[in-house]
Parts: sequence; C-alpha cells; structure tokens
Amino acid sequence: MKQLFFALFIAFTTSLFSQTTLDEFNYANGGYLQLEKLGADPKSGYSIVKDESQRNYWGKWTGTYEVYKLIRVHDGSLSAVIFYNKTMGEVYCTVVEPRSDLEVLKLSLSKQKIFSGWVAAQPTLFLDMVQQAYWKDQIDQITDNVLQNEERGSYEDLD
Repeated sequence: MKQLFFALFIAFTTSLFSQTTLDEFNYANGGYLQLEKLGADPKSGYSIVKDESQRNYWGKWTGTYEVYKLIRVHDGSLSAVIFYNKTMGEVYCTVVEPRSDLEVLKLSLSKQKIFSGWVAAQPTLFLDMVQQAYWKDQIDQITDNVLQNEERGSYEDLD
C-alpha cells in the first residue's frame, strides 16, 4: 500500500513542477533548426542561448559540439539542454528536465546520435550526468524530501 501511495504521489508531484513537455522536446531536438532554415520566427515564449557555464564538463568537445539551453521566457526556467554538432549541422542530443514525463525521458535517450566513447555504451549515464550538471538543485530537493518523509513514515507534503 505504501509503495502504491508513493508511486501515485511521485506522479502527482511531478505534474506540479516544471518539466520538459513533448512539444518543448521536439522544438529543442531540431525543430528550431528547421524554423531557422525556413527563415521563420523562433517559437514564441522560448529562447535558445549558448551555454558557456559548463565548459568544465564539455570543454574538450568545443571544436565539434556547442551546448545550448532552451529557456522558458515567462519564468526563466531551463527546459532542455541541447548538444549541437557543428560539423554535421544537427542536434546530437537533447537532455530534458529530470521530472519530465517518462515518454519524454525515453525520447531523450532514444534520439541521441551516438558518438564514440563511453557515451555510446552508457547513454543513461550521459543523461544522468547532464541532468546533475544542470538540474542538481531540483534533484537534491526531491531526494531530500523523499528521505525526510521516509524517516517520518509519511509521504504527505512532498513539495
């Protein structure tokens, strides 16, 4: 019973927080490039900005890859992290917010264009690493709330 309640609680609270929607994923995962090629305006309500803040993670790839963030203009929240392959002119992969729907998380994994090395063998490890780099505070908060409520034997008030 406790496990069922916990699963329902997680599903409910996930819907309350910012998460990457399927529409946002499709836009980040190449839709914005198609709009650029057509000369169309970018999607209203979003901004794509080059990210220089995580160079310690991605610095060795800067010759081939650029990292961008899909930002929601209305609240400044991060929707997705985009790895763009400059050589091929396409999105390598789009990493989504960790509290996104399972369907979107699976798409994020399945749409990765694999490059050589450990990422090819461990795509979920790459996804986790990127999520920790960009959404660490949210992940830590969820973990802390779950642990505190587990100690109390209650799963109420998990915000």
